[in-house]
Order: sequence, then C-alpha cells, then structure tokens
Amino acid sequence: MADPPIADPPIEFSSQDALLPSKRGAYRGDRPQTAQFYTGGAGRPRPLSQRPEAVQRLMDRHDVYRPAPDLVRAVNAAMLLGMPLLLTGAPGVGKTRLARHLAEEQGAPFAFFAVTSVSSARDLLYRFDELGRMRAAFRTMAAGRQAADAALDIAGRSGPAAPSSGEEDLRQYLSFRALGRAILRAGGPDAPLEPIASGAAAMHGLERFKDLFDFERDEDDAKKDLQRDIDWSLPTVVLIDEIDKAPRDLPNDLLTELERMQFDIPELGVRVKLPPRAQPPVVIISNVERALPEPFLRRCVYHHIAWPEGRLDEIIGLHIASLERNDPRRAEARAIVQRLREDPRISRPPGLAEMLQWLHLLERQGIADLRGNSRDVADTLGALLKTEADLQVGRELLEQWPQKK
Repeated sequence: MADPPIADPPIEFSSQDALLPSKRGAYRGDRPQTAQFYTGGAGRPRPLSQRPEAVQRLMDRHDVYRPAPDLVRAVNAAMLLGMPLLLTGAPGVGKTRLARHLAEEQGAPFAFFAVTSVSSARDLLYRFDELGRMRAAFRTMAAGRQAADAALDIAGRSGPAAPSSGEEDLRQYLSFRALGRAILRAGGPDAPLEPIASGAAAMHGLERFKDLFDFERDEDDAKKDLQRDIDWSLPTVVLIDEIDKAPRDLPNDLLTELERMQFDIPELGVRVKLPPRAQPPVVIISNVERALPEPFLRRCVYHHIAWPEGRLDEIIGLHIASLERNDPRRAEARAIVQRLREDPRISRPPGLAEMLQWLHLLERQGIADLRGNSRDVADTLGALLKTEADLQVGRELLEQWPQKK
C-alpha cells in the first residue's frame, strides 16, 4: 500500500516567531503558507507540540492591557469612596481584565466569582456542606448501631448506646468563596469574631478569624493559581462577574455585605466583620441582560466602557507589535470590523477581543493583503463572527471588498 502524500515540511518557529510573518515567505502561488496541524487526510500533519502560544494567554499579559483614562479615573473614584465599581460595556472591551490588572499592578491577591442563574448571596461568601454533614451523621449513626449490636452480643443484654465522645467540629464542612475570603484576609488572623448565637461560638472555639480560616493554606493555593508574587499585607481585589445573570434578589441580598463588609455564618453562630479602613476593592461586571435594583445601584460607582474607536491603533500595537502602524492591514482590518459592527444584519457584532484574535490569526496565517485575498480572509471569519447567518453576511462583504475604494 502506497504511503500517504507528505505535506510541506514544517516551518520551525517558536511561540514568539508565531506572531511574525512566515520565515519562508507569506505565499506559495496565490495561497498563504499556513501551519497544517490538521490536513484532513491529505498528508502528514505538523506535530501538535509545535503549536504557538495560545492567543488568549498573549492577550492576558499585564503589559498589553491599557485602560482608557476615564476608566482609570472611575477605578480611583471607587477606591476613594470605598464603594464597589460596577462596569458595563460591549463584550470583549476588557471589563473582566480590569480587576486582575489592578491586582497585578498592586501586587495584591485576587479572587474571582462567576455568578450563575442559581447563585445566592451566600455563594459569594462561603459554602457550608450540608450534604457532607448529613452523610457524616448517617455514618456515625451506622457505626453507633454496629457498636451497640456488638455490645449486646457480648453482654447478652440490652442497654442504651454509648454517649458521643464530643461535639462535632462543624468547621470541616465550611469553605470560603471569593468575597468571604477577601473579607477574612482584609481583617487578618487576629481580628475578632462576633458571636450571634449564645454558646455556639464558644462550643467550637471561635474567637478570631484564624479560628475559621486557614490563612497559610489559602496563601499557598493562591500562589499556585496566580503564579506571581503577592503582597499579603494588601487587601484582596474581588471580581464578581456577570451579576445580571443572578436571581432577582441576589444584588439586594448583598447590600449589607458590600456596604459594611460583614456577613453571618449561622451554622457556627458567628459574624465576620471588618473595620471601615480594611475594605477590599470590589469590581462587579454586568452585561445588562437584566436591570439591577435601585438600592444596589446607589451603592456602586458606575462606569461604561465604550468601544475604543480613538485608541484602536494603540491597542493593536500593544497586542501585535509585528503589525506596524503603517501596515495597510491595520486600516483594512479596522474598516472590515467597523462595517460588520454597523451592518444591521449582524446579530452579534464582533467585539474588541474578537478583533484582536482575528488580527492574530491573520498574522499567523501570513495573510499580507486583505483586499487581494478575500477567499483566504473569509476562511478566518470564524474568529470574528459566531453564527452561520453572520458568517454569510461577512462573506458577502468580503466578496465586494476588493472593489471598495
């Protein structure tokens, strides 16, 4: 049986080279030379081990995120007022990136919570494993019955079961979420807990934050997650993402927690409460899928991140340094994206992140002329447009594009 045809030899490049035009030239005939990791059976594919660094990782680098001056002022206003910052804006304009960027600039810890349609206010603070506690109770009961049966067999008479050796430590069922961890960290290990149920806190030996929360273990976990140096003396920057997905009552249920930075743990009979100056910064993201209640809005500093039309060249230069300012692809790509964003037939206009991903793809594909290679550019539109109908509109636009002046 004949060997399958072998595709063009692989072009050797590093993850940085992947951002530059191909070393062997951009074209072979009228087609750009691309990295064939999948050939569809037409030849030998390039090894997956030679893939360049994922574009999303490059886009998440600290040095390529440059917020607009009005956004910087909004962050500082929220810090000065000690209020959460509520951000809205089109998808991909950098709403969620802001909080992490703030934490990185400060060297502070960072905590993230993604709100869902079933989230409750308590979910942002802590989780008490009721199911785990129930299972443990059933295991204890089963073990007690077995011990009682064994005692009956030995003694040959009935009698009461042996009493419990001690109260169960309920802290084993407790874990803290983003906002709860941030409040505990801001207070520090020796901050006092307030009892809210007579005798309950004393029963479990709960007097200070360190009796509830393992600060050292949390530091180790955060270092593994964030992979950077952290100044633990600084308050944790908290990101609450997509709060508009939450059930209707959640924003109002958080009013006390966000305003006073305190919350109760009734299962253990204690209240966690911070002094005013220890408040951690909180950034809240909304995609405006539903209106937020007025009492919640009054307690936030609000800012809308607009489409950065006047800063696109700066942003493109930060993300794709190889795409020089005088490169005609910059203007052509911007014009295509702008036309797609303005076309009323497009159900989901491309955002800033999608535009940058698309430019990365054009660069990695080695497409040097957008007007003269509409067929090749059309193959990349899946990075910009996310429905079949929108893709069809994009293809029609590109078919007409070479004639545009």
